[in-house]
Amino acid sequence: MTSERALSVDVEQDGDLTVVRLTGELDVSTTGGVRTVLDDLLIDGAPRLVVDLTALDFMDSAGLGLLVRTHRQARTFRGAFAVVCHEGIVTHLLSMTGLAHVIRVFSSVQDAAAAM
Repeated sequence: MTSERALSVDVEQDGDLTVVRLTGELDVSTTGGVRTVLDDLLIDGAPRLVVDLTALDFMDSAGLGLLVRTHRQARTFRGAFAVVCHEGIVTHLLSMTGLAHVIRVFSSVQDAAAAM
């Protein structure tokens, strides 16, 4: 399976809210393309950026690193950043690594948008 098939990236914009929905596997072979999308959005001035991980089947340390990097860049650009995920492997990884205390994590895009 190629990385293009392993991960789908969809971007939705609603006013100043940008939602990036990831479906599939976020790992060392797929983070490069996602990083480019997120970097471009932040450089273009996305004031409120939400990464929706609810449809991820798998995420490794490269995916965690990408979330930390995006969080830092959003702060540099004075934007807001949040992650959406449901109970499961991604939530477990964020909690286990302590990133749930650093990155704003919500259970829905609506909750994230309201808090930003």
